[in-house]
Amino acid sequence: MRDRETLRPMRGHLQRFEDRVRAKDWPAAHEEHLQFHLSIIKALRLPALELPIEPLQELIIVSSIPPEPESGEQWGIGSHDPIVEALESGDPEAARVAVRDHFRYAESPPYRDYGQTLFRDARSALGDHLDAGPALPI
Repeated sequence: MRDRETLRPMRGHLQRFEDRVRAKDWPAAHEEHLQFHLSIIKALRLPALELPIEPLQELIIVSSIPPEPESGEQWGIGSHDPIVEALESGDPEAARVAVRDHFRYAESPPYRDYGQTLFRDARSALGDHLDAGPALPI
């Protein structure tokens, strides 16, 4: 995974995703989030995964909206860097550990109750949140 030309788009999409989250430009943030994930799949040379990821993007978006959407930290700003660095190093075990660590956020206190929302109820929960406060990023 040391092919810099293959990895370069990944860093660019990640930076633009984080910039768009900070700017609360949600449509652009979601597009860069999708492109970041696609760039990982392309860098890993897994073309069979490129086809299903785009239709699954809505699931990814709905399931990745944090309990406090206005929190940049909960959007994972900075949390993807160890994954990219591990891919750049060419160390598969480091990449596995980085991905596992990345998803440990789901065990954190803000996500405990939030994570118990059934997927089928996600849109209603989002609607309730919209009624209660600032607009959500979808």
